Amino acid sequence: MKLFYTLLLPLLLIVTLSCKKTYRATIPAYLVIDSSIVLTNYALQGTTNQKIKNISVAVDGTEYGLYQIPCKIPLTTIGEGKLVTIRPYIVESGQGDYKFSYLYMANYTTTLTINNEQTIRLRPVFSYTAFAKFPWLEDFENSAQSIEKTSTSKTSMAFEIDPAKVLEGNRCGKITLDATSNYYEGVTSQNFNIPINGDYTYLEMNYSTTCRFAVGLQYSENSVLKNQFALTLTPTTTSLNTKSTWNKVYVNLAGIALDHKTAVNFKFIIYAQRDTTHTTDEVLLDNLKFVTNL
Repeated sequence: MKLFYTLLLPLLLIVTLSCKKTYRATIPAYLVIDSSIVLTNYALQGTTNQKIKNISVAVDGTEYGLYQIPCKIPLTTIGEGKLVTIRPYIVESGQGDYKFSYLYMANYTTTLTINNEQTIRLRPVFSYTAFAKFPWLEDFENSAQSIEKTSTSKTSMAFEIDPAKVLEGNRCGKITLDATSNYYEGVTSQNFNIPINGDYTYLEMNYSTTCRFAVGLQYSENSVLKNQFALTLTPTTTSLNTKSTWNKVYVNLAGIALDHKTAVNFKFIIYAQRDTTHTTDEVLLDNLKFVTNL
């Protein structure tokens, strides 16, 4: 019996070693994205100015995660005819690290042959989806503004034409606040339909400001006129004497409409008040637009 085990042991070792799995690492390709482009029909959709700083990438259905542009993404989905899908993300309502896929911006897709160790450079081109609607656009390039001061406002919105302060085009909206004209309240001159079923409605807006100001919706509910602010914006600059510092924001208005399903006659509303520690304050606005599916 001892001899039997002596002869069996080498045989078992040979079988065991022959069954051992061999793992081979896939050498990735690399997708490099340094920037993106947004295209619009300006007359119908407004500015191309966007703040698409994050994207997600999928290849043939394999998700590679969320990345901040510029980025270098290792891809292990190798072969011919691979469908690459790149989704644009926004920071909704300025909420810090919370990124949201922008539903009204179409994904960028392309078909590629992907080889091991290959470096592929792409500049995705994004555009609004076919179901994105724009009931309101205000770029301040026309002589008539669509925002009017209310009866309680201490000042009016004017035009800024200084090239050092204007973001794009020839001018933008300007609110100047001082000790006498210390707050501004304005609403759009027209009413808008906004989905009350929870479908997303965004206010896109570029702004530069030395003080805090708030934006939201005015509406009529049970024959009572009400204001509800969706977001308060903080200063982007501290000086009125240098080139303005502009920011882009996407304000989600769906929550207000969903909470007030019987409301009608929605209008955009803005409220700005001078910081009491400042002699003067200035709020600059440009490229305001509602983006919705109605």
